[in-house]
Amino acid sequence: EVQGRIEAAQRLYGKVTKISPRFVYGWSNLGNAQVALGQLAVADESYTTAIDLCREKNREAALGGGDGRKCNDLYLILLNRGCIRLNDGRPAEALRDLEEADA
Repeated sequence: EVQGRIEAAQRLYGKVTKISPRFVYGWSNLGNAQVALGQLAVADESYTTAIDLCREKNREAALGGGDGRKCNDLYLILLNRGCIRLNDGRPAEALRDLEEADA
């Protein structure tokens, strides 16, 4: 039953990312669902998209552009991706993510 709910969440977040492809939390939550289902490679891609969007949002906010709101959860998304990369035997990439998350 839990597996079915996680799969449903993955489908819904997949739809969210298609409807609103620049929504950081759609990508981040899609990555969370993918991790829960053991789909680590695609979760890494989803987290990477979320990280890129979060960084872009922060650059825009610093320049007074966009909607003016910062993405305050970059550290958390980096932590999630870093854990995947550590688990995947990529310690150097994981360390970069974890150090940036801690900065």
